[in-house]
Amino acid sequence: MTGFGRLRHLGVDIAVDPALRALARLDAWLAERHQRIIEARTCRENHLDPMVALYLYGRSFFLKGQPIAATARAAVDYFLDQARQYWRKLPAASPKDTWRSVSNGSATLPPRRPSSGRFADVRCRTRSSAGSGARENRAGGGTRRPSRPSPS
Repeated sequence: MTGFGRLRHLGVDIAVDPALRALARLDAWLAERHQRIIEARTCRENHLDPMVALYLYGRSFFLKGQPIAATARAAVDYFLDQARQYWRKLPAASPKDTWRSVSNGSATLPPRRPSSGRFADVRCRTRSSAGSGARENRAGGGTRRPSRPSPS
């Protein structure tokens, strides 16, 4: 939905019918989520996550063409207030992590991986263009120059 709205906003002539069909379901999803928060009596806690932020952003492109349903209005207002209060605490996560948290039903994102990354020990050796030796390139470690031959 967000991509369709953004493209239309940029002036691209695109059919937004798929996004419009998705809006009712997305509004219902947010209302269901809000209802679970009310039932758990955790309304004062931070429930803002990247999926909700993306929903709010994407939904903003379609407010004129398809207003928010009355059944989802309270949920949207709640999460807009959450966004105003907690947007600086919004965790940075990859779409893969966000999808994992949504698909398994958890309300929080998994912990972030260390910045060294999964491929920190991967090394790639290449020949320098002058042929004077091997060059070693480490992920995150830059490039090591080949040693110079000592003058004889």
